[in-house]
Amino acid sequence: MVQVIDDAGRAFRLGAVIEARVGSGKLLATSFDLESSPDRRLPARQLRHSLLQYAGSRQFEPAAELSLEFLDTILRAGEKQ
Repeated sequence: MVQVIDDAGRAFRLGAVIEARVGSGKLLATSFDLESSPDRRLPARQLRHSLLQYAGSRQFEPAAELSLEFLDTILRAGEKQ
């Protein structure tokens, strides 16, 4: 949904906001810190608000599907770092 390029030389596209169906539910996740210092970070507060509005809307119908096993694997990989 939102991708950033890690550096101009390597040019890996990294997912910063993703959406997917997982089991019988839906997932919207971001790697951005949208909660710390909300009074000083108005763009982050606005993005958080917009993502929450979107996730609660009828338009939030992710096309991609992730298995619970894959989601568990990537979340556990983040714990090790």
